[in-house]
Amino acid sequence: MDAQETSLPKPEGPGRKLVNKIITRTQSISHFVRNTPLKFGSMRKKSFVNGKTEELPDIASDFISASQKASSEASLEPPALESPLRRNGSTGIQMSSSSRSRRDHLQHSMSVKALPTRKISNRCLMPARFATEYDPIIAPCAGWILEHGCVGTSFSYDPLESLDAINGNYRFYNEMFAGKDHSNFLAEDDKMGTVSISLLKEFGCYKAVIRTSQGTELVSVSTDGIKGGTFAKQGAKAILKSVAPALHLHNIRQVKSEKHESELKLFEANEVHVNFKWGVLLCKAGQTDEDAMFQNNGGSQEFSEFLEFLGDEIELFGFNGYNGGLDTTRNATGKRSVYTKFHGREIMFHVSTLMPYTEGCQQQLERKRHIGNDIVVIVFQEGCGDVYNPSTITTHFQHILAVVQVEPGTGKSGVPTRYRVQFARKEGVPDFEPALPGPAVFESGADFREFFLRKLLNGERAALKAPAFERAISRTRSGFLQLYGSQYPKSN
Repeated sequence: MDAQETSLPKPEGPGRKLVNKIITRTQSISHFVRNTPLKFGSMRKKSFVNGKTEELPDIASDFISASQKASSEASLEPPALESPLRRNGSTGIQMSSSSRSRRDHLQHSMSVKALPTRKISNRCLMPARFATEYDPIIAPCAGWILEHGCVGTSFSYDPLESLDAINGNYRFYNEMFAGKDHSNFLAEDDKMGTVSISLLKEFGCYKAVIRTSQGTELVSVSTDGIKGGTFAKQGAKAILKSVAPALHLHNIRQVKSEKHESELKLFEANEVHVNFKWGVLLCKAGQTDEDAMFQNNGGSQEFSEFLEFLGDEIELFGFNGYNGGLDTTRNATGKRSVYTKFHGREIMFHVSTLMPYTEGCQQQLERKRHIGNDIVVIVFQEGCGDVYNPSTITTHFQHILAVVQVEPGTGKSGVPTRYRVQFARKEGVPDFEPALPGPAVFESGADFREFFLRKLLNGERAALKAPAFERAISRTRSGFLQLYGSQYPKSN
């Protein structure tokens, strides 16, 4: 024991031997954590207990990893204030409290049987022993948070699980209320202003979609928790206060208009992202300036293979899918682009080399106009060993960055292509899944594509919670709710 360490008092009475053994082991682990230099990827540690050499349990490594993670996250911005709609001690299910509770509730309410989780193939990831051989490919930059791969992390997912259910982007009203016997209400709250609530009684509970300027939540409360348990006996006011007790509702009125149902569907459709547009920028070896990158035309065979990995090359003229702001009538933004569908979501890639090149324009404004307005940007580096700076592109929109390099010696002579990947997000953007494995070197294929697109899709949705976007979204939501409040001042 260290000289600076205070001895713990020895307990007396029954069980003292067991307690003393626990104290001794705890002090040994504490001594080890303070005095043993950490080695990246080290799995087993040794300590001296009562003069004997023993293997410390793996929990010591887990404890160290957790401590390092907590330390690294201490510099992040404080989390957003918790929604006033969340309740303590409630028997109801708060759908926004966590991803898992939302998924579990949806599976229960929709009678969906959970299937075994599919784990990513081990062939997709490089062995952990190579972790120390890889340096970061994104340079540290003020205002950006770099994600480093964590040794031992694996990517898994439920093939039938909705991406929307996982990250809180689920269309509750359209999928669970529309077409069923339900009621829509408007009310006023002193702090929130106009509040919209849709109420449905199903499977022995009341489900409510609560819309405020801060967001949308799905709440479920058992009828047993409401005295009387019926709408007729208690009335709307009692039930609404049970599903949203933190709100001080007054001027409650029921809106039976079919027009309002259509408005609520549109409100949700505008709020839930189902289509995405992401930038793809080619960075040739040695390039560090955005002007040089935007002037790149063509690209290597490796870059072409990466575009095929992302999606299909399509003709823009007459294209009927999601165009991501690209022109489909005059070829003003190029003749071709890359497009894909991913779990029912449409993604259009703004590929810098496929957009029109303007002779004599150093900045290539047509290309930058699109990629500079994308929240997610993928940078493909042809020079292995180069490091990309997140501040290279001057833009207020970009909040998620993914840098990709081809691992040297792969993709040739029958050797499968492997990609090195790193992600970064702007400060204020919450962390998002799936976690980056370590080392983040993937073999090209379906498993890596599943990981990569899920990561970017969740990244964009997380970026919308950053202060720059959240304030604008809150103002828009508040404007729509106030409009509904003025349109329906009384029950109808």
